[in-house]
Amino acid sequence: MTSELGDNNFADTISILLNEGNTVQALTLFTDNRNSEEVYNNSWDLVPIVSKFLSEESEDNNVGVFKCCQKIIDIIAEQAKPEEVLLQFIEELELAKDDTKFLALLKPLKTVLVRVPDKRITSLGWCFNAIKHYLETLETPEDLNLTGDERLLLDSSESVRRINTLYENLVIFCETFVAELASDDKCSNVCERKQVVRKFLVELLGKPLAFLDMDVLKNTKPQARIIAEDLIEKFFSLSSDPFLFLEMRDGDLGSDLFKPNNLSLGVFYYLILSQEVCIKDAPKVYNLVYILHNSLNLVNFLLSQTSQLVLEKSVHLAAALLKNINQQELSYLLLDSEVHSKFCKTLSNVIIHNESQEIRKTSLGVLHKYLWSFEHQGRFLIIINLMRHLTHSGLKGNLIMQYKAMLSEEIKNGNLKNLSKYYKEHKLFDLLDEFTLLKNREETDLVDNSDQIVSTLNFLRYLVIVDKTGETGIDCYLDILDDGYFKSLKIGITMAKEHYRLKIKEEEESARSNKEKSDCEVSVTVLGKNLAEIPTEKKIEIMNLSLTTLDVVDSLLSRVMECINLKKNNVNPDLAVVALNFNCLCLETHSAWSTYRKCSTQSSDPPQDETDIKDKILEASLPFVTELGWSRKALSSGAQAVGYPGVIHGLFPKGGGDLVHYFHRTSNQKLVEILKELEKSQTESALPPPQFVEKALQSRLKMIIPYLSKWPQAIAIMSLPPNVPNALATLLTTVDDICYYAGDRSVDFNWYARRIGVAGVYKATELYLIQDTSAEYEATWKFLNRRLGEAVQIHEILCKSDLGSIGPKDAVTSAFVTARNILGVNWSR
Repeated sequence: MTSELGDNNFADTISILLNEGNTVQALTLFTDNRNSEEVYNNSWDLVPIVSKFLSEESEDNNVGVFKCCQKIIDIIAEQAKPEEVLLQFIEELELAKDDTKFLALLKPLKTVLVRVPDKRITSLGWCFNAIKHYLETLETPEDLNLTGDERLLLDSSESVRRINTLYENLVIFCETFVAELASDDKCSNVCERKQVVRKFLVELLGKPLAFLDMDVLKNTKPQARIIAEDLIEKFFSLSSDPFLFLEMRDGDLGSDLFKPNNLSLGVFYYLILSQEVCIKDAPKVYNLVYILHNSLNLVNFLLSQTSQLVLEKSVHLAAALLKNINQQELSYLLLDSEVHSKFCKTLSNVIIHNESQEIRKTSLGVLHKYLWSFEHQGRFLIIINLMRHLTHSGLKGNLIMQYKAMLSEEIKNGNLKNLSKYYKEHKLFDLLDEFTLLKNREETDLVDNSDQIVSTLNFLRYLVIVDKTGETGIDCYLDILDDGYFKSLKIGITMAKEHYRLKIKEEEESARSNKEKSDCEVSVTVLGKNLAEIPTEKKIEIMNLSLTTLDVVDSLLSRVMECINLKKNNVNPDLAVVALNFNCLCLETHSAWSTYRKCSTQSSDPPQDETDIKDKILEASLPFVTELGWSRKALSSGAQAVGYPGVIHGLFPKGGGDLVHYFHRTSNQKLVEILKELEKSQTESALPPPQFVEKALQSRLKMIIPYLSKWPQAIAIMSLPPNVPNALATLLTTVDDICYYAGDRSVDFNWYARRIGVAGVYKATELYLIQDTSAEYEATWKFLNRRLGEAVQIHEILCKSDLGSIGPKDAVTSAFVTARNILGVNWSR
């Protein structure tokens, strides 16, 4: 051996021989058993020397050396120290600059991984990460936007062929580990190894494979689809549960090692749920709502990508998730999660802006299915929030027609008298506020907003015709429409028509005289198109189309007003009385809207809103409570104190009940501000939840002290049947706010137990406070402290037992929801 090496060491000799092209002698040195120790100990020196020749350039210019190095690297993988050579191979993979070197290292890398002692999961993780790193550096294919049979040509792209070739070799690379793990259940860490390999198989579905076409067309599968199916089949040979990743969260212990990234997971579920790859092997015990709710973040991630093929996968995945969800199956409480809000916004962006008509159409169908899957309150919340968020008239108009279809279905399934509250009165009016909103009033671009306007007018016409008995309350809203929306539309249509006629006349005169326009030129933009850049004939054509659109709106407006006039002439006299007094009955919900409408139609300062007047009187009445009690006399004195006649107390049909309710309502608002300050201070010095609750309850109870002498009267008034809903609503809202800001985000039985417990403590302490004669009410605060301590102990007992499954959760939930609805308080904090 010494004579062959001369004065050089083993690694230097190999380097010289390979540089000289002496492949026979170099290979002989590696196959000579006398050099086994050199090979075993010198992998740090040998691997860089040999791998230098494993390149595309070497394969093209010196194929003999390239093949020799392939054999040598295999020998090193079989004979060198596995821990050392594995690190060398990983480093070379990360430094690989072409596919030739990457593919040449896969076989020896697999050999080394099999030799690693105890099959260390960290070694597998390092190796797989190096492979993914190289794949993610690959250039993804360009979006060609091919449709139909043209998509069959996508596989002929050079970049697609390159990716497919790499993946075909990677599938072979994975087979050894999958087969080994599928048959080996004795190794101590076999479960962890399976998790690592499963993650790798799923992440191979990410970049760049995710950017390839995987749809089957005319019974022809793209190569990427074949590869993806092979990877999923290998996954199922290691696990029968593809949904195990749904419960994993970023940041959880082991998530970095076992949880795939969002792109690969999204494609993984797209293939299983939408394309039904291995769907028969997937478990059927999972709740469909659970899968939907926990997969939407993946859909959102895919929807945020720019690749058309990835967007297409995201839309099909969303459609598959919603496919088996029944109408009204989804609870509105799901909408508290930010993932649903993001889904609506990102899907809307795709519907509006995507250049593919097929994707836009499919996305719109997904939005419709999603919308109809919710119960009535969920539908209402989605529509009203999208109407506030969107600026696209077409999609807004579509949402209006969806709401019309929902109302129509409700009427067909029952009758007008049994309508859900989300299709009548306050909730209906809240939506009509959004449907009929013209941001610039009569100066709004009616052509640009024509889709929304036409849909709104059609909906109003339908509502007026179908509701002959006034069950929806639309009769009470007609005067608001006349004074605001209809008036702005009439003026806007007249102005717009005159504008377009003038511009058409100018264009025709300019064309006849063939003269350039003066420097004082007014540019016109219609539907986002600058008319100055369009030929004269085309300009006139576009403006005539705009006039036609305005004629359609004008005609439809006339039909709506005709229907309204007919309805008014035939309206029931009793219903007319209700309409005249509507402002007194329902003003709290619509005062802001009415003020806006009045501001829009009058140039002078608008009259003061009636709700403001009522609140001003109620606020002024509170100082008189200590003398006159919670009574109409106090209300009359308060009215006179702010300059109104004493008889105006007729605005308050419940008398003292309205005054007590106002006190509760404003006290709760003050409490929320206090709670927010307490919550902020938590970041500096954390306060235990029981102490936080105690401090919050003290703050709320102290608001009663100025009226303590008359408080028994307030309790008696609010116990009367007409006042019970408001009394219960304010109490439940109080304890709900306290528990929320104390840090309670639970969704199990604890949610109910804590709030019921706090409500009981509050009412007990309130009764104790009435009788307390101690200085600074110290006895009351000690009583409160003791009751809270007992409540905490009871809560702990409940949580440790099975009593949580016995309680009427739905009833409690209904109570809190009803409380919020009575007060008009939104659940979103």
